[in-house]
Amino acid sequence: MLTILIKIGYLDFQKMLIRFDLLKSAIAAIGDAEPYVRASSVSAIAAASPVPDLWEHINCDFDVAAGCLSILQNDGEALARRAAVKALTLATQAGHFP
Repeated sequence: MLTILIKIGYLDFQKMLIRFDLLKSAIAAIGDAEPYVRASSVSAIAAASPVPDLWEHINCDFDVAAGCLSILQNDGEALARRAAVKALTLATQAGHFP
């Protein structure tokens, strides 16, 4: 649902994500003990990466590339690693990484 709302451009929803630091909550959940929570957290970051304002909001507090690479190298759960690959792919497609 989050992915759909972000991608189709609900500006008020995007502003709410920033205003109430909801994406920062997703970043905080990356270290959760539950694999599904970690994967969902990274998926939220992936969904936000194509939107410039959301990307700036996320990337100012969290190095997305380093965080996703850490998950790929260290997380034992395929669900979290898959979400990290998707986040890196979407961020790269959006032109965030040289």
